[in-house]
This record gives sequence, structure tokens and C-alpha cells, in this order.
Amino acid sequence: MHQLGAADEPYCECGEPESVENFLLQCENYTRERKTLFTNLYNGLGIRPTDVTKRLLLTTTTNTDDPGHGTANR
Repeated sequence: MHQLGAADEPYCECGEPESVENFLLQCENYTRERKTLFTNLYNGLGIRPTDVTKRLLLTTTTNTDDPGHGTANR
């Protein structure tokens, strides 16, 4: 959020440096949301939480279904 100008400090509310990895995998403030994410991945795609890794969540990929849009996460 700091990089987007939406926060004054480059730290998460949990005190860790703000990062996608912290937000998706570590921050205690988002435990409930993370559980929902893992549940939806399992129920919708059959991906088990133990199969969800940093590589899967944090990899930048090209969206081949929509050629007008660059990468999935920037």
C-alpha cells in the first residue's frame, strides 16, 4: 500500500515490512482471509492447502485468456 501511496509507512500493521508474501502467507491480521482463500482453492480447483506454495501464489504469469492485459500480478 505504501508503494501505491495509500499508506504512510512501508510496514504492515503487524509490524513486518509490507510485501505480497507477508500479506498472502504470513500476516496474522489476515488469517481468516487466508483460510477462506485456501478453502476456495480446494473447493473450486481441488488444490490442497499443503500444495499452495510461495511459488504458486507469488509467481507472475501472463494471462493468455485476455491478450489485452499484461501480467496477473504486478
